[in-house]
Amino acid sequence: MRRLPGRPRRQQDGCPGDPGSAGCAGGAADRYRRLGQRVGESNTKAGLIEPVIAALGWDVLDPDEVHREYRRRSPDNPVDYALLLSRTPRLFIEAKGLGGNIDDPRWANQTISYAAVAGVEWVALTDETEWRLYNAHAPVPVEQKLFRAVRLTEDIDAAFELLALLSKDNLPALRLAPSPGAAGDLGRFTGVYAWPDRRWEVTASDTHLVMEGDGGIVEALPLDDCTFVVDAEDPDIPTVTFGGFGASGRPAVLYQMLWGPSARVGACRRPSQARLKA
Repeated sequence: MRRLPGRPRRQQDGCPGDPGSAGCAGGAADRYRRLGQRVGESNTKAGLIEPVIAALGWDVLDPDEVHREYRRRSPDNPVDYALLLSRTPRLFIEAKGLGGNIDDPRWANQTISYAAVAGVEWVALTDETEWRLYNAHAPVPVEQKLFRAVRLTEDIDAAFELLALLSKDNLPALRLAPSPGAAGDLGRFTGVYAWPDRRWEVTASDTHLVMEGDGGIVEALPLDDCTFVVDAEDPDIPTVTFGGFGASGRPAVLYQMLWGPSARVGACRRPSQARLKA
């Protein structure tokens, strides 16, 4: 039996191979189902979800890597799991009880919307028998963000391939080193973005954005297609991210963000946002 990456082969509860592998997880779900009653979220998470996360190479005992009941801000509704690299959330997992109704669109919509605000690209929704993977950054309506879905009890090979995408080895860390050309045409970001009490005027050079505001002039270098680092040497790693893109690729919103120690552990903090002035 093939194994998910990152964990040694071992024998447990009569399951050949890694107990967190797709095949063993499906078998465990069958055993839970034979109890004759609906298994709640707590049992699903402890007995079915977390062994899979561990088998994917994530340290479930390290809250800087697997953060349960994750909140970006204290008033927010929590996400069941945030998987973090370099203390930055890279994947959200929302788990429902075995046999729960994950077809209810509000579960996916809620987590995807939260991921988009938090700067997290990938979202998984599962009741353990079925895993659904969404790309929160895909430029399509939320109901079209589903990337792939599999049922562990029906197609083990497809389940293995999907879950392997979520392994720690396969999930890339956030690139905080500038990546020239990653944002494409920088001219689309130019304009004046304003708060009620301050503003940034953004112009573009061949390689970076120039942002002029009350605090002076700063240069912002691209990290990806919408995020720019202002000062990579600053331990708080200040960045700006653009959002609200129209059909032409032009953004309508600018966020100021911190990724480092001043943000809550494992969090991206967005203290404020400004909108493009017409």
